[in-house]
Amino acid sequence: MASARVSEQSSHPRLFDDEIAVHLAGERGGATPNPSLPPYVALATRFVDDEVLKCVSKVATPIDKVVYRQVVLVGDASDTRAYRLPWPTGTCIYHVAGASGHRWAAEALSAADLHVKRGCLMRRVEVDLAGGEAGWAEDKLVKQGFQPDKESVFAIQGLTELGVEQDAVDVLLGEIGSVAALNSVVVGEMPPLDCRADDLLAQHGLLGWPFAYSDEDLGELRTWRADWGDGADEYGRRRLLFRATQQFPSIRQVEIVEAFRSEFGEVDEDLDLSDNFS
Repeated sequence: MASARVSEQSSHPRLFDDEIAVHLAGERGGATPNPSLPPYVALATRFVDDEVLKCVSKVATPIDKVVYRQVVLVGDASDTRAYRLPWPTGTCIYHVAGASGHRWAAEALSAADLHVKRGCLMRRVEVDLAGGEAGWAEDKLVKQGFQPDKESVFAIQGLTELGVEQDAVDVLLGEIGSVAALNSVVVGEMPPLDCRADDLLAQHGLLGWPFAYSDEDLGELRTWRADWGDGADEYGRRRLLFRATQQFPSIRQVEIVEAFRSEFGEVDEDLDLSDNFS
């Protein structure tokens, strides 16, 4: 995937700028586009970049006080977003990927003397995504400082290249749904599934809008390349881009409400959350 991002830098016009990927691509990171590389990495990268930046650029207003200062990157250990995107000061970035991938990426980036933007924080979270590891959201992500009672953005990319099967995707979305606070956003790419992607998202409280790579809803991004196709595999299943919003409180938010409800009950008062959950 790092090699695919390096190859994109020689495209005209290129979908995104990534001068850091070359440090992760090694000898495979030549400047000449390689048709054997995953054909959808570049478009998925640009799509996720745009959606994440829309969220973190949001400014609180008296009517809508939701801001996003927690970002969780899931899947690809070579993801360079923590280093290359213009994060607002105070953004906390959590990078969820396999242990061996993290060790390799951290070593390569350290050797290149690369650091996240001053005023921001990045933490690596080691998770076996392909193996369908369960319990990591609470046991690992939260222990790294992630706050499940605060709105966050989850960005998923690289599951197809990691060989993550549908059962493991289901586990992953379950973990995200358990710690994603109300109004949190989940964006990214879904690998080929044997079910409807929006149904799978909905099972975990996520109202989602999937897009095929040939979908006109991708607008200008789709027209920048003529050879994307529809992302279908040999079984006719398509890898999809998607954006979803958490419709339910996280487990931590429910616990907070129950604690307050109990305290209000002890003093014989009603707890009214109709105005603002926070």
